[in-house]
Amino acid sequence: MFKLNGFWRLVNRIVLAVKFGAIDVSGKEHIPTTGPFILVSNHISRFDGLLIHKMIDGQANFMVSPNELKGFQGHVLTSMGAFPAIASRNVVDYASKFLAKGEALVIFPEGNIFLDGNTHPFKSGAARIALAFVQESLNLPIVPCAIHYSEKGSKAHIAFAPPIDIAEYQSLPNKAYALKCLSQRMYREVCFLRYGLNAVSDKSVLFC
Repeated sequence: MFKLNGFWRLVNRIVLAVKFGAIDVSGKEHIPTTGPFILVSNHISRFDGLLIHKMIDGQANFMVSPNELKGFQGHVLTSMGAFPAIASRNVVDYASKFLAKGEALVIFPEGNIFLDGNTHPFKSGAARIALAFVQESLNLPIVPCAIHYSEKGSKAHIAFAPPIDIAEYQSLPNKAYALKCLSQRMYREVCFLRYGLNAVSDKSVLFC
């Protein structure tokens, strides 16, 4: 798996170099270099996962829509660590296999790719996984990430915020409320990151 991952990293660098004239990165120091973590991001292009994959030094596992795992693209993404977000699957247990090995888990909490320029409300999957680890006394950091592309698509912008400390959410009155609050916190962080990238079409920032 390590050799295969190394191969796709090389291919990934080549693809991104051909696609984008430049990649602007800010806040990369907020990505943990050791131990497991969750990274959450907005989702506006099929290149989002490739950009994030380039930024993470260790093995990264991507929870993506089943629609993105079809055909040749599906084989490639699976080889790079992608797995489907299927409601019938116990996602927490499945994700725990990666996190227990100290690997990163990347989630696009909107649930799909959206091309309308807005960041859509986050689903609760990422918060559910993180809070499950807190219950096991493991404070799993969540790194917010935002992606934006220039109007002509020749330049990519990606930004990261300091990790969210989720321990405080464990003391909230009930699990449903904690899931809602943490999901909204992640959503706000990503919205403001996008605003900082001059993603002015992201009107959802106004409602954070």
